[in-house]
Amino acid sequence: AIRIDLQKLVLAQQLTPSGKARKPYTPKFIDAATVPQDILDGIRDKTIEIDSVAYRWLNPRTRIIYNARDTAATIKLWQDKEPELTDGQRAVMEEVVMPATHALVQMEQWGLPVSLDMLGILEMHVEMALMPVQCRLSQYDKPDAPFNPGSRPQVLALFEQLNLVPKGKTKTGGVSVDDKALEPLKSKHIVVGDILEHRRLTKLRGTYIEGVRNAVCPDGRIHATCLLDGAGTGRTSYQNPNLQNWPRASDDTDRPEGLMLRSCVVAPPGWTLVEIDQSQIEIRVAAALSQDPEMLQIIRDGRDFHGATAELVYG
Repeated sequence: AIRIDLQKLVLAQQLTPSGKARKPYTPKFIDAATVPQDILDGIRDKTIEIDSVAYRWLNPRTRIIYNARDTAATIKLWQDKEPELTDGQRAVMEEVVMPATHALVQMEQWGLPVSLDMLGILEMHVEMALMPVQCRLSQYDKPDAPFNPGSRPQVLALFEQLNLVPKGKTKTGGVSVDDKALEPLKSKHIVVGDILEHRRLTKLRGTYIEGVRNAVCPDGRIHATCLLDGAGTGRTSYQNPNLQNWPRASDDTDRPEGLMLRSCVVAPPGWTLVEIDQSQIEIRVAAALSQDPEMLQIIRDGRDFHGATAELVYG
């Protein structure tokens, strides 16, 4: 049963509702163009437009219908396409994809425990930080409408009034008011810094605080979808929600929100959170596979690999 479920997950992730390959670098075990439309419709049931977060809030009957269609269609696809796999594709699937997918399934099921109390504290902090910024920006309100820092036309109109000229351009050739274009103008007028700070705090509130709160399931955990082939670099990635794009935890006392957000992730009673980073893992794998004596010696000596490479190249 587990094997069938893993095969279902692997194959379903190779396809989109339109039947096209998800991305050019996706391992194409299946040529989506040859898959009958009824099977595609079953794998990504268009009658139930949900994501993995909404799925967990469905009533049991709807879940059963969705799972039955998804599973039956994918098994049919597997039975039809499995004989077409080459020996190389089969080896990759059996020795790499399937074991890795099994581990990702366990990660999804375990989930990430989140403290909603800590999240509430962060929300109050953000609201308090927004108040003085909004107060200063309110002086640019019009009689018929408040000033909206997220409105490009309003920001451009204000900048024209204040003789502020952003240097950046949009893709269509217009004047850009994105963060990169506004940063050089911060020293010119206080409103520029307030606009940037308003954007940062409202994004933190909307994308991260509300996003995390909506993703927490009844068990108090986030069960994000783990993708084996979701990143072009070959690394695993997450969606619904994306757990890898949270703000950095900084020691900057003026911007503690990244650290506060990450502090919302808590260990269950009797457990401890451990942060582990594999240093230069790709280089170590390359050294192990190539058995290059220079590479192996650099790693054994504990030297910085890039510095040692520069010494070899430039003497």
